[in-house]
Amino acid sequence: MGRQLDYLVNCVYQGTPLEVLAEGYKPFDIENTRDTIFHLLAKNCAGKPSLKLAKTLREFKCCRESSAEFLKKFIKQGQTISEEELQKYALRKDVQLGLAYPEVCWPDGRDVDFSYAFGDGVFYDAKFNFCLTYTGELAAFAGFVPEEHKLFVKQIQGVKQHKNKKFPLHEIKWTAGLLSLIVKFAQENKIPEVEVQSVENNKWARMTFKKFKENGLYRPSTTLQEATSMSAEEEQELKKRAIKLPNICYTDIHLMPRQGFLIYNVTAKRLGFENAENGNYVLKTA
Repeated sequence: MGRQLDYLVNCVYQGTPLEVLAEGYKPFDIENTRDTIFHLLAKNCAGKPSLKLAKTLREFKCCRESSAEFLKKFIKQGQTISEEELQKYALRKDVQLGLAYPEVCWPDGRDVDFSYAFGDGVFYDAKFNFCLTYTGELAAFAGFVPEEHKLFVKQIQGVKQHKNKKFPLHEIKWTAGLLSLIVKFAQENKIPEVEVQSVENNKWARMTFKKFKENGLYRPSTTLQEATSMSAEEEQELKKRAIKLPNICYTDIHLMPRQGFLIYNVTAKRLGFENAENGNYVLKTA
């Protein structure tokens, strides 16, 4: 999704008059109506006009919590979840609201891309997100960006702890569950393809790996791909060592290579995605 179109989508979500365009943004050669913006987005994504998809994308942020019955298919082997416990989970859609005024951003130039439903304490990498909540609190989410003839899955993330409580995500294959919802969304809306970003192409994993390597936590010859083969215990010990170093703080640890490999690469492969030439994973859906 181009930056100009992304900006206009943000305007719609925030109720900003579309005529109020910041300097440097030129109107599309289309009628500046709210519906037209989403029709354009849907057509680009599905490869042909789709009134259904346009309406769905426009109303994405308006959806309330719904049943998380789909989780029954993703309970881990050997785990059991009672019906009472399952009812504590819910599914909702959310959008990366961002700001309709590009001049308002972080000091390093990044957009302030926060959640519409959960406020400015939750930041998304992707515009549209399927969210799993537990007792009303965000527990995990998977986000996608509509691109030409496909959905690009840019983020799959769990919220491990909130208000000193740990969510029981270990009982379910939540990464597979959320990614399966995006695949189903693509199939229902006749979007040709879903692409999942690999850990090797994930900026957060690359930033973490680079920081660790610069501080001697990996051998100079180690590649990010090689780092994904560490055991869980080895990677956890590496994190503990990193925190003790003067040049690394907790906020420098975004996504560990092995952790990212399991979340992105392994989940995609298990759902039938195939290797793409750019190092990501793709699945034909229409």
